[in-house]
Amino acid sequence: MPWLMFGLALLSFVVLCYAHSLLLGFVCVIAMLGFFFTGIVQLMAARMGSNSRDSGHIITPEELRMYREQAQARQQAAANPAPPPAPPAAAPAAPRDEIIDGEFQEVGKVAQITGPTDAAPPPPSTAA
Repeated sequence: MPWLMFGLALLSFVVLCYAHSLLLGFVCVIAMLGFFFTGIVQLMAARMGSNSRDSGHIITPEELRMYREQAQARQQAAANPAPPPAPPAAAPAAPRDEIIDGEFQEVGKVAQITGPTDAAPPPPSTAA
Protein backbone atom coordinates (compact mmCIF):
# COMPACT_ATOMS: atom_id res chain seq x y z
CA MET A 1 0.00 0.00 0.00
CA PRO A 2 2.78 2.53 0.63
CA TRP A 3 3.95 2.05 -2.96
CA LEU A 4 0.51 3.12 -4.15
CA MET A 5 0.93 6.35 -2.19
CA PHE A 6 4.34 6.94 -3.76
CA GLY A 7 2.81 6.32 -7.20
CA LEU A 8 0.04 8.85 -6.52
CA ALA A 9 2.66 11.35 -5.33
CA LEU A 10 4.56 10.85 -8.60
CA LEU A 11 1.34 11.27 -10.58
CA SER A 12 0.61 14.51 -8.71
CA PHE A 13 4.12 15.76 -9.59
CA VAL A 14 3.58 14.98 -13.28
CA VAL A 15 0.25 16.83 -13.26
CA LEU A 16 1.97 19.72 -11.48
CA CYS A 17 4.56 19.92 -14.27
CA TYR A 18 1.83 20.27 -16.93
CA ALA A 19 -0.56 22.50 -14.93
CA HIS A 20 -1.47 25.85 -16.48
CA SER A 21 -3.45 27.08 -13.51
CA LEU A 22 -1.99 28.33 -10.28
CA LEU A 23 -4.81 26.75 -8.26
CA LEU A 24 -4.26 23.34 -9.91
CA GLY A 25 -0.51 23.61 -9.24
CA PHE A 26 -1.14 24.40 -5.58
CA VAL A 27 -3.54 21.44 -5.19
CA CYS A 28 -1.03 19.11 -6.89
CA VAL A 29 1.79 20.25 -4.57
CA ILE A 30 -0.37 19.65 -1.48
CA ALA A 31 -1.52 16.26 -2.84
CA MET A 32 2.03 15.26 -3.75
CA LEU A 33 3.38 16.09 -0.24
CA GLY A 34 0.41 14.39 1.44
CA PHE A 35 0.79 11.15 -0.58
CA PHE A 36 4.56 11.13 -0.07
CA PHE A 37 4.40 11.52 3.73
CA THR A 38 1.52 9.05 3.97
CA GLY A 39 3.65 6.48 2.12
CA ILE A 40 6.59 7.08 4.45
CA VAL A 41 4.42 6.74 7.55
CA GLN A 42 2.96 3.49 6.22
CA LEU A 43 6.48 2.11 5.60
CA MET A 44 7.54 3.01 9.13
CA ALA A 45 4.40 1.48 10.63
CA ALA A 46 4.98 -1.75 8.71
CA ARG A 47 8.61 -1.84 9.87
CA MET A 48 7.66 -1.28 13.51
CA GLY A 49 4.88 -3.86 13.29
CA SER A 50 7.26 -6.51 12.00
CA ASN A 51 9.64 -5.90 14.91
CA SER A 52 7.02 -6.10 17.64
CA ARG A 53 7.17 -9.08 20.00
CA ASP A 54 4.70 -11.89 19.96
CA SER A 55 2.47 -11.72 23.03
CA GLY A 56 2.68 -15.51 23.36
CA HIS A 57 6.29 -15.18 24.56
CA ILE A 58 5.45 -12.91 27.49
CA ILE A 59 5.76 -14.79 30.77
CA THR A 60 3.34 -14.51 33.67
CA PRO A 61 4.35 -13.21 37.10
CA GLU A 62 4.13 -16.76 38.50
CA GLU A 63 6.57 -18.04 35.89
CA LEU A 64 8.90 -15.12 36.61
CA ARG A 65 8.84 -15.92 40.35
CA MET A 66 9.53 -19.59 39.62
CA TYR A 67 12.50 -18.71 37.38
CA ARG A 68 13.91 -16.40 40.07
CA GLU A 69 13.62 -19.12 42.72
CA GLN A 70 15.39 -21.59 40.45
CA ALA A 71 18.18 -19.09 39.78
CA GLN A 72 18.60 -18.42 43.51
CA ALA A 73 18.74 -22.15 44.23
CA ARG A 74 21.44 -22.59 41.56
CA GLN A 75 23.44 -19.70 43.02
CA GLN A 76 23.21 -21.13 46.53
CA ALA A 77 24.24 -24.56 45.28
CA ALA A 78 27.23 -23.04 43.53
CA ALA A 79 28.23 -21.05 46.62
CA ASN A 80 27.89 -24.03 49.00
CA PRO A 81 29.09 -27.10 47.15
CA ALA A 82 28.11 -30.42 48.71
CA PRO A 83 30.93 -32.44 50.27
CA PRO A 84 32.25 -35.18 48.00
CA PRO A 85 30.68 -38.56 48.67
CA ALA A 86 32.66 -40.96 50.83
CA PRO A 87 34.44 -43.68 48.89
CA PRO A 88 32.75 -47.05 49.15
CA ALA A 89 34.08 -49.38 51.82
CA ALA A 90 36.59 -51.74 50.30
CA ALA A 91 36.34 -55.47 50.98
CA PRO A 92 39.32 -56.87 52.89
CA ALA A 93 41.99 -57.94 50.50
CA ALA A 94 42.96 -61.59 50.37
CA PRO A 95 46.55 -62.37 51.45
CA ARG A 96 48.95 -62.50 48.57
CA ASP A 97 52.41 -63.85 48.18
CA GLU A 98 55.23 -61.56 47.22
CA ILE A 99 58.90 -62.02 46.66
CA ILE A 100 60.86 -59.01 47.77
CA ASP A 101 64.66 -58.97 47.44
CA GLY A 102 64.82 -62.73 47.19
CA GLU A 103 62.86 -63.21 50.39
CA PHE A 104 59.48 -64.89 50.47
CA GLN A 105 56.91 -62.93 52.43
CA GLU A 106 53.27 -63.69 52.80
CA VAL A 107 51.63 -60.35 53.15
CA GLY A 108 48.65 -60.10 55.42
CA LYS A 109 49.71 -62.77 57.91
CA VAL A 110 51.55 -62.36 61.15
CA ALA A 111 54.33 -64.80 60.47
CA GLN A 112 56.82 -63.98 57.80
CA ILE A 113 59.55 -66.20 56.54
CA THR A 114 62.73 -64.35 55.87
CA GLY A 115 66.07 -65.45 54.66
CA PRO A 116 67.26 -67.08 51.48
CA THR A 117 64.93 -69.84 50.33
CA ASP A 118 67.33 -71.51 47.90
CA ALA A 119 70.29 -71.77 50.28
CA ALA A 120 72.20 -75.02 50.29
CA PRO A 121 72.32 -76.99 53.51
CA PRO A 122 75.39 -76.34 55.60
CA PRO A 123 78.28 -78.67 54.83
CA PRO A 124 78.82 -81.44 57.35
CA SER A 125 81.54 -80.70 59.74
CA THR A 126 84.47 -83.00 59.63
CA ALA A 127 85.86 -83.52 63.00
CA ALA A 128 88.64 -85.97 63.45
